[in-house]
Amino acid sequence: MLWGRVVVLGVVLLLVFLLGRATSGSSAEIKQLQERLSDREAEIDQLEAAGRATPTPAASVPADGAEVTPTDGTTGGTTTTISPTPSASPTPSTTTTASPSPAANTEAQTYTVQSGDNFGKISAKFYGSTAFAKCIQTANQVEDASKLQSGKSITIPPKPAAACT
Repeated sequence: MLWGRVVVLGVVLLLVFLLGRATSGSSAEIKQLQERLSDREAEIDQLEAAGRATPTPAASVPADGAEVTPTDGTTGGTTTTISPTPSASPTPSTTTTASPSPAANTEAQTYTVQSGDNFGKISAKFYGSTAFAKCIQTANQVEDASKLQSGKSITIPPKPAAACT
């Protein structure tokens, strides 16, 4: 009777183990989902950048210190002189050795990875699409995309005709 219970318990444990293995995702599926996530993050960054680049209506201010008078038809108003003020913040420097732009890329370029970059974001910077992330990853012989390190110089190959697989 005791051995019967041990056998039943063993069979139940085996079934639970097999059920767990059958319902868990494979590591290839997880990597694919991580790549899709990084592509979507790059697309979000692109859309946010496009939203920030949209000019907002602002008052026109002459840069040469010219006089400004009202143009709304009022009379007897005051004249204001506006002096240009120098920018308080210095122009940010970039550590890229190639200027990322979605323009046609006909030569290999070098790019220094920034904090928060992934292959999808870099692909969007240089090619205008995250679809070429795998091409950059392959050109730099990086097997695990999550191991991309900031400060590392990578090669950006010429834009391929189609996305790499």
